[in-house]
Parts: sequence; C-alpha cells; structure tokens
Amino acid sequence: MKKIILSLGLGFLILSSHVVAGESSQKVVIKKADLLTRSIEVKGMFCMGCEAMTKKNLLNIKGVVDAKASHKNEEVVVTYDKTKVDKDMLFSSIKKSGYEAIKFKE
Repeated sequence: MKKIILSLGLGFLILSSHVVAGESSQKVVIKKADLLTRSIEVKGMFCMGCEAMTKKNLLNIKGVVDAKASHKNEEVVVTYDKTKVDKDMLFSSIKKSGYEAIKFKE
C-alpha cells in the first residue's frame, strides 16, 4: 500500500511517498513555479478502465503530480514539474497505455 501526502507552503510542493511494506521512502521537493498543468488531446480511450490505465502510467513518471483522464472529452489533464518532465515523456506514457496523444490543447 502506498501513501502519498501533498502539502503546499511557501511556494513549494512537498511530496512524501512511503511504501508501507518498508521497501523505500522518498521525498521530492518541487517549486510551485515549476508546475505546469496542460491538457492533451487523446484518441482511443472508450471507458473508465482506459482512463485509469492512462492516469496510472502518467503518475508513474517522476515529476508528475496529478493526472485526470476523460474518455468522453478525449483528453488528459496533467500537472507536472516542467524541469523534470517533457512532452515526449507524457506522450510516450499515453502511448504505452495503448492510446494516441495527438497534441497539447491550448
């Protein structure tokens, strides 16, 4: 079981991840100014299972702090640290999930 704690303060986002089984513990500090939230047009998702798989794969990228997928809107909204994550990493993760990332939405 994995526990994730988010706290905002003084312009920093602190993520604390602790695996209850005792295997690892890590802290990641992200400057609030380095966070970007972008929408990505995605083709091929048709159910909530598709959304869950896409979200899971995106959240496995170090530096992604939130992801919301919608098959109805054909999009993923992702919040990430722009100093650690780039477009190719996001689009590759979506492709790994079995879907096609078309482009960033404006």
